[in-house]
Order: sequence, then structure tokens, then C-alpha cells
Amino acid sequence: MSKLFTLSSRNGLTVFFMCILSNISSFAQTSPVILSDISENEIELTGARFTFPNHYRTLHLNKTNAQQFFSTAPAETPANMKSSNAIFEMPMPDGTSKHFRIWETPVMDPALAAQFPDIKTYAGQGIDEPNASIRLDMTPLGFHAMMLSPEPGWSL
Repeated sequence: MSKLFTLSSRNGLTVFFMCILSNISSFAQTSPVILSDISENEIELTGARFTFPNHYRTLHLNKTNAQQFFSTAPAETPANMKSSNAIFEMPMPDGTSKHFRIWETPVMDPALAAQFPDIKTYAGQGIDEPNASIRLDMTPLGFHAMMLSPEPGWSL
């Protein structure tokens, strides 16, 4: 039983840092599963397809989870841009994911936004990659995302 607590100093630091990270992440609201991989064969095509990329990843949008999660994003303020607890996990083309602290960023005049409450726009800052930023929107036409980074970019 004593072996359970016998750690080298390197392992001890690793455990210590893992505890800190798990405590930090417990304060943040990580996004539920919003985008998940789906086989292209499972996609019901409507309309003609005009683009045929060489490399791509097909994803399924859980609209209910997305709407619930994005409704928790705080309004854009300098304080919220640094401390938003809404953490969005974005699947990347290579199969990994990146995390972004997000906030709601309205782009329409308030009167126009009142006429179209189904259109919401968001911005975010990379956590895994601090130089990355993300723009997102949910509209009746679907979900869209674009990441800007010194690394090669992508859009969805």
C-alpha cells in the first residue's frame, strides 16, 4: 500500500500540475458534444455538390447541445474576453481538438437583431494556442466557424 504514495519528484510534480489543471478546468463550462465525427455515407445529401476537397473531415452538428451551450456564452466585454467560463472544444481537421474561451459578439444593430433572434454570433480566444482566435455563428442556415492563427487555418 505504501507504493501508492511513493512518487519520484518528477512524478510528484506531474501529479501536482495535473491536480491544478483539473481544478482550473472545473471552474469552466466545457462545451457538451456539439460536433462529432460522422461517416460520409450517413449524410443525407440535398442538392448538388460542387466542391470535392482532397482532404476533409465530416462532422455531425448536435443542434440542441449547440444552442444550449452557446446560450451560456457571456456578452462581449473586456472582462469576459479574459475570463469567460464558456469553453468551446473545436474538432480540428487532423482529428485533434482545440479549446477556445468564447463570448457572444453581436454584429447586427439591436433593432435588426430583435427581428432575427435566431442569428447569433460569437468570438473566442485560443486556450491551447493563445495566438488563435475563432469566429462562430448559429443561424437558421446552420453552424459556421473560422479560426485565425499563425498555424494553417481552416473553416467550417
